[in-house]
This record gives sequence, C-alpha cells and structure tokens, in this order.
Amino acid sequence: MLLNGVELVGLDEVAPGLELKEPFATFRENALAKARAAVRGSGLPAIADDSGLEVDALGGAPGVLSARYAGEGATDDDNNRKLVAALRDAPEPRTCRYRCVAVLVMPDGHELVAEGSCAGRVVLEGRGNLGFGYDPHVIPEGETRTMGEIPLEEKLRFSHRGRAFRALAEEIRLLDVSETAAHLRPERSLDSLDVADADPDPFAQFGKWLQRAMDAEPGEPNAMTVATSSVEGRVSARIVLLRGFDQKGFVFYTNYESRKGRELSENPQAALVFYWGLLQRQVCIGGRVEPVSREESQAYFNSRPRDHRIGAWASQQSRILEDRSELDARVRELEERFGGEEIPLPPYWGGFRVIPYTIEFWQGRPSRLHDRIRYTRGDSGTWLIERLYP
Repeated sequence: MLLNGVELVGLDEVAPGLELKEPFATFRENALAKARAAVRGSGLPAIADDSGLEVDALGGAPGVLSARYAGEGATDDDNNRKLVAALRDAPEPRTCRYRCVAVLVMPDGHELVAEGSCAGRVVLEGRGNLGFGYDPHVIPEGETRTMGEIPLEEKLRFSHRGRAFRALAEEIRLLDVSETAAHLRPERSLDSLDVADADPDPFAQFGKWLQRAMDAEPGEPNAMTVATSSVEGRVSARIVLLRGFDQKGFVFYTNYESRKGRELSENPQAALVFYWGLLQRQVCIGGRVEPVSREESQAYFNSRPRDHRIGAWASQQSRILEDRSELDARVRELEERFGGEEIPLPPYWGGFRVIPYTIEFWQGRPSRLHDRIRYTRGDSGTWLIERLYP
C-alpha cells in the first residue's frame, strides 16, 4: 500500500531462519542493522524499519525498547500496564511522539533512509482495539480519538510509519531504484505541469498537490512561509502551518498581537509559499487577508492539545523576553490557574484567512526549465490560467 511499484517478498522466502536483531540505541541504527543482515542473508535489496514511542515525561522512553518495555517476551498489555504505571503521577498533557525510521539497503552498499513522526499525548485510560502496541493510549495531535480508535486506512495518512514509508517510496522513485538494480542512478524523473492538464479550479489543483505532498514528504507538508509587510513597507516572513483551506481561502492561526498579527491588521495583504523538495514543487499565493470568525477560532482552539492552549495564553508572541525562566514560570502559573478546567480562547488569539487573487503552481524540471502555471482571479470570480516563463 505504501510502497507502490515495489514488489516485496517476505524474509522467510529468501532467507529462512535468519534472525534479525535490534541491539542499538537508535531507530536508525536498528533499521539499518536489520536491512544489512537481510542483504547479507539473501543477496537481494532489503527494506526494514524500526519504530517506537517516545514519552517526554520519561526522558524519551520506551524508545527503541517499545516492544519489550516490560521485558523480553512482553505482550502489548504488559507494556501498556508499565507505561500507565510510570505516568500515573506525571502532569498533563503527557506529550509523546511515535517515530519510525524506514531504510532500503542495496547489495552494493547504497542505502536510503527516511523518517516519519507523529506527535501526540498519552492518556491513562486505553480506548479502542484497531491498533496495536500503545495505540489505545495515544491521542495524536489535533485528534480526540486514540490511535486505537482510528481505522488503519485513515491512520496511515498521518502515522509515523505511513510518513516514513511514503518518504522512502519517494526517495526510491526519485533515485530510480529498481529491486534488481546493481547501483543507484541519480537522474530524477520529475512530473510535468501543463495548462491543459491543470484543474480549472485552483483550490482543487492545490488539494491534489497537498495530498501528494502528504503522501510523499516527511515532516509537516502543510508548512508554509507567510510574508507580511508593515505600512512602511518593511517585509517580514516566517513559517507557519496551514490549518485549513476551501473556496474562501487558506487559514492559519496565530497571536493577533504578534508581529505578523500587527502587520496584517495594518496592511491586510500576504503572500504564502509552500515548498515540497522531494517532489520539486512550489505553490505561491498572494491575496488579501481577513480574520476568521470567532466561532472558527474557538473550534480550532478546542482541538489543540492542552499544552498548546496553555502556550497560547503564556506567550506574548514577538515581544522581548528577558529570560526563559519567565516563560516557564508563566506556564506553571497558568497550569495551576486552569487546573482541570476547560481552557478558554484568549481574546488576542485566532485565525487569519488569505483570500487569493493569484495562485501559482511551480513544477521543477531539468536545466532550470521549470513549469509555472498561474491562476488569476477575475472580477467575476472566474480564474484565468496562464503559463509563465521559468
């Protein structure tokens, strides 16, 4: 499912009886050790991975010991009981992340490594039986369901393992690796982009490209640069996360009293840039900006992890901070103030919507002769589509 175009065979079919060990302290070293052993035992290219749960309150444990946290031969129930006991007195939100490293090792020694992660928080009361391992106790960021309550097909779109293997698949595609290749060829077979093939609706076209990036890119493919300007024309830029888009525009959230918040209040114009390096694609957007409704901001704020909501209250974004200890003390004060209560939406925090007048799609091509397609919104709301010189 995640490695389309790659034919996989089980290790038992090509190297029966071969034992793969995980003796190292990092996911990367363990994944490479298993793949290298499989190559030695079979003479064929090998794909392997290593993954686990890292809990901040436990210093990153169980980590590489996730499958045997409660000892060799431990069951999922054993490991979960130990995890819950270890976190019983830990304060909310018990932040954590799943991490996975997926690797391809070739018989000639060439190696590809890709990583994926999924942040979340641990809950003591387990829910759901759709996953395995620690899934019933982990709620991924932006969700209210545990990983054990989310169906596999949906989970693979954002899980650590899904992200790692999509990134590995893209590395394989870009480097043109076949399962019988004796070496890696660095030529990239990049996609093309033509006006005739572009969707007449730029939002639909963006949706296709964003989904492709989510399937292929590691990290946070919804990251975008937001450029703003003061009324004096002083430009600033920073990276934020896209939190939604539709026919009305592209939405992100911030502190309205931050530098970008103040500049957008003074000069409600912005430019957005998405860049997906593995795919060699960019999307550049220019438009006017307006605040989203208070209801929209409230709904998104409620979906955020508790520590993120505390952070929105604690940070006087973009203002001078004399010492980190001031911020840490502010966080502790707010945690005590709100206790187990619902955290309200700060009056100075919410979303902005960029309503585009131009959306440009950029596809990298050899010799710097890139494809560029620009959509420009007309007075009637229709979109003019034009090709630009690279």
